[in-house]
Amino acid sequence: MCGRFTSLLSPELLDEIFGIQMPPDFQPRHTIAPTQEIWIIRQTATGGRYLSSA
Repeated sequence: MCGRFTSLLSPELLDEIFGIQMPPDFQPRHTIAPTQEIWIIRQTATGGRYLSSA
């Protein structure tokens, strides 16, 4: 069994929660497989946030 997960929050809600503008092609996804690339929000040592792909 693989560890699939979902990302259902809208870009607007993610911006409201984390203060990060999501890329224009960002879409909520219902079945993300372990090998697929995803957007993640990282935090810097000073507390800032930025988007990264993983």
